[in-house]
Amino acid sequence: MVDTVLLPVPIPSVTVICPFYNLTPYLDRLLPSLASQDYPGPSRILLVDNRSTDGSPQVCRDAGFTVLSCDHLASSYAARNVGIRNASGDILAFIDADCAAAPDWLSRGVSALEQSGADFLAGNVLFEFRNPHSPWEQLEAALHMDNEALAAMGRAVTANVFVRRSLFGRVGLYREHQVSGEDVAWSLRAVAAGARLAYCPRTVVYHPTRDGRESLKKAFRVGRGMRAHRAGAHGLGVLKRVIRSFLPPSLGPALRALRGKGYPARSIRIIGPLWALSLCKAAGLVRESAVRAFVSSQPSGSDP
Repeated sequence: MVDTVLLPVPIPSVTVICPFYNLTPYLDRLLPSLASQDYPGPSRILLVDNRSTDGSPQVCRDAGFTVLSCDHLASSYAARNVGIRNASGDILAFIDADCAAAPDWLSRGVSALEQSGADFLAGNVLFEFRNPHSPWEQLEAALHMDNEALAAMGRAVTANVFVRRSLFGRVGLYREHQVSGEDVAWSLRAVAAGARLAYCPRTVVYHPTRDGRESLKKAFRVGRGMRAHRAGAHGLGVLKRVIRSFLPPSLGPALRALRGKGYPARSIRIIGPLWALSLCKAAGLVRESAVRAFVSSQPSGSDP
């Protein structure tokens, strides 16, 4: 882990890339955090609109931000690729639209990447609770976006990651048609191609926790992404996953994660949310498998 700010000379140029859809709920958090970065080197911020309908792209332009458009596909990965193609920085810094960056986010991220000599670097995603007693929010904070644990396995989420632009030339861009999980899948492809991944705990962005409804929507989206990224996500594998979702979930990993984060770890509090999340993932997997099977069965269609 690298956490001391020490920038090389000359200071690398950075392009921040943030895809968004209907950004209005997060404007007051995201935009000021990006505008107040203390990075002393050349930097550029690219916000990539992915078919917003709430007027937020114009609000961003009026605030002085560069807004690109990704209209060809409703996909955060397609939007990130638009940003990558338009980026000029030596280093690309990715953040999600519902996050807020610490003022020294860029400085610490670039410093850590340069000191480590790595090809890409995962930063720390800290959760901000709306209801700190909610088991839904505690489960998300304990189980998701743990870039430290992910980096140890050669993985990173794009809520907070710094990538040398040249690495995309070696590995390729994100696979645009993926619904979820392509950031982790791309990381694995990069590591398999010989890239080195580092982690910095002081390169911080803040992410709001999701309530029950939002968590279930995310689980459905993750289930759709499982169709592309997990072995056995076809035919019999789909049926097995659906059957398992109706069985009581395994509580051990979640309880250990909760204890590790200092949250209450009682089975009665989490069995309901975990079971519902499992069912929603299975529903997303079935939905995506059915859509792809239908498309591939059409004479002129192809697997999306």
